[in-house]
Amino acid sequence: MNVINLLEKKSFIKYLPFFLIVLSISISSTIFPPRGYAMTIPFIPIICIIFWSLLIGKNLNIFQYFLIGIYTDLLLGTPLGSYLLIFSILRYLSIKVKARFQIDNFFKNIIAAFILIIIFFILSNLFFMIYYGKLIFSKYLILNILATIFLYPALAVVFLWIYKITSIEKYYVEA
Repeated sequence: MNVINLLEKKSFIKYLPFFLIVLSISISSTIFPPRGYAMTIPFIPIICIIFWSLLIGKNLNIFQYFLIGIYTDLLLGTPLGSYLLIFSILRYLSIKVKARFQIDNFFKNIIAAFILIIIFFILSNLFFMIYYGKLIFSKYLILNILATIFLYPALAVVFLWIYKITSIEKYYVEA
């Protein structure tokens, strides 16, 4: 009886990537850049989303992306549905990239993530330029992109370590 309860309690590990993404959004929305650095902090939630999308693919379902997008919109004060749309497009692209290019090692993951991070920033800036009707481009945008790209490998190592320690893959059934 106790063994069954223990196994049922371990099923939360399946949702660990979702909770890590939500935690990263919560933490990054409260951290302000130092004075004089404008908005040159990396966007850590996109690192989490891209890594987990490339690693476990469709196992992060569309409902979880819906919750992540709405939560991000509410915390960051962006128009409701903007990050939901961008994250959904990015999920679709990352699943297609994973299937097409057989992302099966760490180096391929990093290369694919660099490209997806650039696509994310292009999509988000296009969306906000269209929504607000203003041209938004500055050197801080490029610094933000570079900071996010260069932080990705370090966080990918940490997330891969979490993935291997918790053995998340055994909680997903291949269909």
